[in-house]
Amino acid sequence: MSERCKQTKSNGDQCKARAVKNGLCVLHANPELASKLGRRSGQARRYVDRKDSAPLVAAPRTAAELTAALADIFAAIRNRQLDPGVGRTLAQLSAAIFKGMEISELEERIAKLEARNGI
Repeated sequence: MSERCKQTKSNGDQCKARAVKNGLCVLHANPELASKLGRRSGQARRYVDRKDSAPLVAAPRTAAELTAALADIFAAIRNRQLDPGVGRTLAQLSAAIFKGMEISELEERIAKLEARNGI
């Protein structure tokens, strides 16, 4: 079995990575590397400038408006103009809005039927 890193992690546990240099793993032998890799990863995942001046959008009031908004969100994600995490959040909210629209429509239809039948 290969030698493990001698360094302990910040939580006090022994580092389980394989030692490569002076009994230390790659990250413990070169502490600046973790920071550099994290920064590089964050920059690669960045899609849009959060301080952009995107126009305000009105809330969709109909299923057709919501469907059109979802299509715009889809295009923005595909064109790397919108962070996929924001897109996921908007999709979840859209599902709840669709469900609310469906329930509202059913309530209206039931109320009309009850009024017509004198209930």
